[in-house]
Amino acid sequence: MAVSGARDDGESATADNLPSNLRWADLLLRHPASDAAPMHAFGRWEDQPHQHVPAARLATSPWQGILIADEVGLGKTISAIRIIRRLHATGKTGAIIIACPGSLRSKWKQELHHRGDLEAEVADSGRRLLRIVERLTEGEPRIVIVSHGILRRSATLEQLMDTLPEVMLTIIDEAHHCRNPRSRLHDAAQLLTMRSRQSVLMTATPVNLREEELWVQLSLLAPDRWPTIEQFFRTMRPTRMLNDVLDGISRPVPNLPRAIDHFQALQHTIGFAGDPRLVEAINLVQDENAWSEQRIENSRRRLANLIRRLRPLNDLLVRTRRRDLDWHMARRNAITLDISLTPEEWRLYEAARAWARTLIQMRHPDGEVFDWALIVPERMASSCLPAFAGHVVRQLHSQAREVLDDMDEDDDIDLEEVEIRMLRRLGNLNELIDAAEALGETDSKYDAFHSWIEQSLNNDQTGGILLFSHFHATLQHLQRRLTADGISCEVITGRTRMQDRDVIRERFRNGEFDILLSSEVGSEGLDQQHCHRLVNYDLPWNPMRIEQRIGRLDRFGQTAEEIQILNLAVEGTIDAAILHRLYHRIRLFEDALGMLDPMLGQAMRMVARTELDRPIGLRMVSAAEASSEDDGDGVLTLLDKREMWLEERANEEREWVGPDPGISALRNSVNRHHLGIDAQQLQDWMMCQFGENAQLHPTRQPGIWMLGIEGNLVHELAQRAGNSQLIDQDTVGWKETITTAANSSGPHWFHVIFERDIARLNSQHIFITPHHPLIRLLTENEDDLPLFLQVERLDSTPEEATWCVCIDWTVDSLTRTTVRRWLYLDAEGAPVMDDGAEPLQLLRKGEVVGESDLQALLDPIESALLESEQLRLLPLIGELRDNAEHAWHRRIMREMAQLADADWNARSEGRLPDPRWVRMKNSLITKLQDELARRLAELDYIRDGLEGRLDLRIAIHIE
Repeated sequence: MAVSGARDDGESATADNLPSNLRWADLLLRHPASDAAPMHAFGRWEDQPHQHVPAARLATSPWQGILIADEVGLGKTISAIRIIRRLHATGKTGAIIIACPGSLRSKWKQELHHRGDLEAEVADSGRRLLRIVERLTEGEPRIVIVSHGILRRSATLEQLMDTLPEVMLTIIDEAHHCRNPRSRLHDAAQLLTMRSRQSVLMTATPVNLREEELWVQLSLLAPDRWPTIEQFFRTMRPTRMLNDVLDGISRPVPNLPRAIDHFQALQHTIGFAGDPRLVEAINLVQDENAWSEQRIENSRRRLANLIRRLRPLNDLLVRTRRRDLDWHMARRNAITLDISLTPEEWRLYEAARAWARTLIQMRHPDGEVFDWALIVPERMASSCLPAFAGHVVRQLHSQAREVLDDMDEDDDIDLEEVEIRMLRRLGNLNELIDAAEALGETDSKYDAFHSWIEQSLNNDQTGGILLFSHFHATLQHLQRRLTADGISCEVITGRTRMQDRDVIRERFRNGEFDILLSSEVGSEGLDQQHCHRLVNYDLPWNPMRIEQRIGRLDRFGQTAEEIQILNLAVEGTIDAAILHRLYHRIRLFEDALGMLDPMLGQAMRMVARTELDRPIGLRMVSAAEASSEDDGDGVLTLLDKREMWLEERANEEREWVGPDPGISALRNSVNRHHLGIDAQQLQDWMMCQFGENAQLHPTRQPGIWMLGIEGNLVHELAQRAGNSQLIDQDTVGWKETITTAANSSGPHWFHVIFERDIARLNSQHIFITPHHPLIRLLTENEDDLPLFLQVERLDSTPEEATWCVCIDWTVDSLTRTTVRRWLYLDAEGAPVMDDGAEPLQLLRKGEVVGESDLQALLDPIESALLESEQLRLLPLIGELRDNAEHAWHRRIMREMAQLADADWNARSEGRLPDPRWVRMKNSLITKLQDELARRLAELDYIRDGLEGRLDLRIAIHIE
């Protein structure tokens, strides 16, 4: 079967000559409203309803940004790519800047390529970033990925202050790194959000230790909403009442009187008074029939959704938790191998412990400072004694940065010559060398590990094993031993090139080797949910690192019933003490750690100090003793306090962010109001637009088609692909494909796909979506004339209705929004209640007629809409203007204070502050002053001359 255009001419179709079943799809594609969902059925990813919410919320928000605060593993990257592609599908153009930790740059590039069909440029140096920015200034809509580290550089920031043009979108991944207003990354975030039409922040931990951190992040998106933290707190107070109502209605007998009391109080609260959702909630609570035995559960759910929709932060923050989703969740099964050392191994470990203890005493003789970096020798020995022995023999005074693969956790160790001489006098080095040389090939830890992996791989050969170690030498030792034992493995560390990491990860995913050996830095952005076995060969002393390791496997896409987590505890070592006395007690390996936890850091120091203070020569406690040991050092007392702290934090998180109510509401809205377009509609519309310029033939593979395009259109598409001002050039493979076709004699045939599920399995073929260059070309018809139809009255049509009109109401206020509505009008133009009538039935049945003059009917509607918008906005604008002046002045004064503090501190040390940093700060202050003036002028314009435009899209005369 061949499919060709339905028209006889080669010109683009217009609304009045389209088949009736494509009229609505044509309107959605050519003139998308703010609540349109053109990408609802498209994308090379598995459809997850919660990932639609951020794009929809950002499109309709009165602010210019959104914070995506979904828990780890729920696909925040896909949500961000949906935002990008929705902007493209609705005709938006412009540059995009993605700021992320350096180790995630490769992941972002891959996800954009494979999931979004987008090419991006990685700015791997400040100089390259500035060269790309020059091209952005010339209008190129490039996608740029840059690391947080590059943005922290004063020299780079200084030049960006003067050269960064306006961009369409900024995405800041791991945005909690911006929570300190005194940091350079926060300076960069201020600049990027000021120069962006829209911004997206992404973090799984929006509230880590203090609520102020959430305020700092949200202030980047809406700087004049809460000038002070006190105003932020006042805005959030009603949330306590909403949570109290939620608690009351969840009881077996709902506490409805309490709900009434709180709702009535909210009716007199600014921001809630007159809210239709609050009115609906009050009516529901007062409806006695709704709380009958047959209807009570439905009423609970309905009221809970209304309450969540009333949360003050809904228009700025999206938060989805695992328990809010109907997902398969694997169990975490922690396995511990307790290993005993041989006398030779114990001798070397004790020598390492003595060395670390001496280092601490030399550097901090008063004992008041606990220096994690100086425990590195003991940690290396605890990780892998043979690797440590080799290190001792090769280099006695190495730096910690040379052996650690985690630049954030430990400081440098650089032993001075005087310290070397002191150590020699103490005899530590001689004993260390003798013990290292006496170790030989003994390795009890590896022997136990080897027995486990042989059994595990024999029982289950799917998915492989992901192993983590903190040290390069340990990974290299394991690679040698495993390879010699015939077990295939590869290594990824921070020293592995980005492109090589990608190849190794893909090979592991494809099952080409059994074990992937990875360091901490190598694990960043490494999503391996195909694997269900994880080995902690040694333990990081930051609990969040453990959660990040497990999170590589325990995330969306994990299909195993159980994730095995193997911990190797060498009895008597400091790692074993940490494991048994702390990690097992808090069920770290079984339960997801949701937030940074300062009490765990205190408990870690207690355990480490206790173990290090044990006399040399006295074995540390065994696993059984550690689990049953009393609370002599206060660890158990602290962990009890931690449980209370976590409960408080959970309540605060619920109060501040809470579960997002928009997941089911959005899906229902899209379906009820027909806001999306499906693959078949897009296919039919495209072929109708092509007319005789294209043909479509099915292939033997279901869902894969051959699209033939005439030469004139091929050349036009090739010209667009070569235009640096269009996004066409960044669609994966498109420029090369269409240019090759244009340079050949034809015929021009292309493999194309319309269905999402088939596109995910066939990445080599063109995926036709609303944002694809083919569709964008076809939507650029400048015909904005309304469609006039005539139809006979249906049974569901209101009796008084003479017209059914589809109108777009566009307002440029805090943001530009277009609201689309269907209205039934009588002969005089007065609105008529529709009583659930379906206007799309009229649209499909109507016959095209000549144009009618409806301006007299529409003018009163436009005036009423504008008056309503003014009444709604003008009080808010006055408040925002005062807030803006206050907020931006506070920002400016904060930056000036930082300059003054830096100058004072530098001069007190007899030097000058970094001149590049000073110039950057001064430029930032100028930018803030300019932004304040611009914002005040914008608010004055809205207050004094708010304008709206009503566009008639469809007019159906009802006979």
